[in-house]
Amino acid sequence: MPSAHIVLGHPHTDSFNGHLARTARDALALQGWDVTLSDLAAMRFDPTEGPHRDAAAEYNVQREQRLAFESDLLPAQIREEAERVEKSDLLILQFPL
Repeated sequence: MPSAHIVLGHPHTDSFNGHLARTARDALALQGWDVTLSDLAAMRFDPTEGPHRDAAAEYNVQREQRLAFESDLLPAQIREEAERVEKSDLLILQFPL
């Protein structure tokens, strides 16, 4: 069964973007897709990352992300959302333009 993951990036679940995300979820499910939906605002998703080593060293975002990934130090929410994205055959990012 194909899997889809929808990420809703709007602060109001009852917005037009929220409606579009739920409509996509329902339509895909009716067609037999395994669908997950992450409502980032409802989850209070915190995408921030910080230094994972000696704070005196120069801060480099890519190096910190790699170190966090390799050391299993990514915040749980980020790790869980990344797993949903990796497992999906289809990714829908629904946000205001």
